[in-house]
Amino acid sequence: MWLDDLFPGEWKFSMAVVPIFLLCIAPTEASYEFPAYRMYQYDYQSADVTDREAFGSSVAQVSFEGRAPDAKQITRKNVVMNLLDITSKQSFNSLLEKNPGSVLIILPDFMRTEDFRNVTKETLDQIAEAERALLDFPVTQIPIYFSYETAELKQIQEELKDLSDMSGASAVLYAGSAVLHQFSVTQKQPEVLKAQLDAIESRLDGISGSPTILVTTKMDAFASSFALARGANSAASGLGVTLEIARSLSMLFIDDSTRPQYNILFAIMPADSINYVSTRNWLDAKDKNENSATLKNIHLAICLDALGSSSDGKLYAHVSKRPADGTLGNKFLKSLEAAASVNSLELELIHKKINIQDESRKWQHERFAFKKVPSITLSTFADPESPNRRSLADFSSRIDKHQYATVTKTIGAGLLNTLYKNKAITHGIEVNGDAAFAWVENLSASQSSAGNFTKRSFNDIKKHMDTFTSNIELVNVGQGIDLYNTHEVVMSQFLVRPPIFDLYLGSVVGLWLGLVYLLITNFNEIIACLKPLLSRPDLIKGKKIN
Repeated sequence: MWLDDLFPGEWKFSMAVVPIFLLCIAPTEASYEFPAYRMYQYDYQSADVTDREAFGSSVAQVSFEGRAPDAKQITRKNVVMNLLDITSKQSFNSLLEKNPGSVLIILPDFMRTEDFRNVTKETLDQIAEAERALLDFPVTQIPIYFSYETAELKQIQEELKDLSDMSGASAVLYAGSAVLHQFSVTQKQPEVLKAQLDAIESRLDGISGSPTILVTTKMDAFASSFALARGANSAASGLGVTLEIARSLSMLFIDDSTRPQYNILFAIMPADSINYVSTRNWLDAKDKNENSATLKNIHLAICLDALGSSSDGKLYAHVSKRPADGTLGNKFLKSLEAAASVNSLELELIHKKINIQDESRKWQHERFAFKKVPSITLSTFADPESPNRRSLADFSSRIDKHQYATVTKTIGAGLLNTLYKNKAITHGIEVNGDAAFAWVENLSASQSSAGNFTKRSFNDIKKHMDTFTSNIELVNVGQGIDLYNTHEVVMSQFLVRPPIFDLYLGSVVGLWLGLVYLLITNFNEIIACLKPLLSRPDLIKGKKIN
């Protein structure tokens, strides 16, 4: 028989190996890899407690199937959602209460390209509300990641929307063709960063024995993911003005004939985005170090914070105590108000007492107020709770360049008018808004959170202050805070067959083996039944038609 010639021996039994080929069907398909950015993680120690409080996402590893946020079952799944799907803090907390394995938040493409020209105010408000839900987040064991929208991720989201609700009869029906999206991050447990957090301190010395004006700001940014925190407005705008003030005033302090009756002390803080912990530690160090300039000699602390937002032509001066008449603070505010009027800018004083029961500090000047140092925070934000102060979309392209230049010029003029009664001395001296904005662009071109601030940017700031000021000093102010690594990872997505597919395949293999068994055990009977048909080829091929 032709089968015996083709398969010598017991060919019938070779049919049983066919299921092996079925089992070789790949359970997974090609993967897609993309960068993902972990939610912030840090531990913070309050001044009056010994234990540290943890914030953010404390786990990095991911190995879960993907689901859409509205799927019926998301427990131990990786929820893939858009940033705009987060409508409130309550909605996001409700999602986490369902115990997802991990969360991947997709950021709009315009946040990647930094092009907000066609973005509506409604969308910006939605982003702000979503970010508000992600800030000051208590510690969670759920890995939370961010990634920018791509064509591949959009396609994955569409497929998740169709597949997430597959269950019961539909799962059985489509088990042979359906696939699931598996997400994976193979990363070690995040570890505490060992980098030292140093404040940059320097000064311009006035006439001997003069009181001191402190100009201070922060260099670090804060956002839902430290790897994406750029801080153009929240951090770099104040830093740019500070660096320009140092450059412009240095031309007056270098000459004894134009040196004012005030010292200018500069302090640039490395981790003030986290409850102004650097300022707290810096002040504590000044209290304890007798060889350092005492806090009593600081007659006014000017804190610069977020000076680049569009604020309808307003600059806000935040204080916890109104400066009394005749004080240096009152003199500065009057000079600032006069300079603002000349530059078509409105100065608004916002007075708000400090809640001593709340350890959370809203503005930097509140830290100085506790040490009884007269202080003012200048900002283009009226509300300290604005999510735009700690935004993933804090880019230099979103800064109102014209208003920033106006604010820069106004602050510089206000300070100069405070230092000098004779305007002839300061003629031609101006804090340059364009130069300050160049610093903003440079400093916000890369990630700039406390743990990610680049060494190059730090050295650029230090070199600038060393060039234009004196007595530069690095002060360690990292006490009471732990920052963690593993900010940016590679997340893998690959297709897998659903668990029901194993049952489906097992059933097919079982039926095949049963059929082979019946064929083998009843082979002679089957051949006997087919023999009359096989002996008459004309019945199979049909007769030729003449």
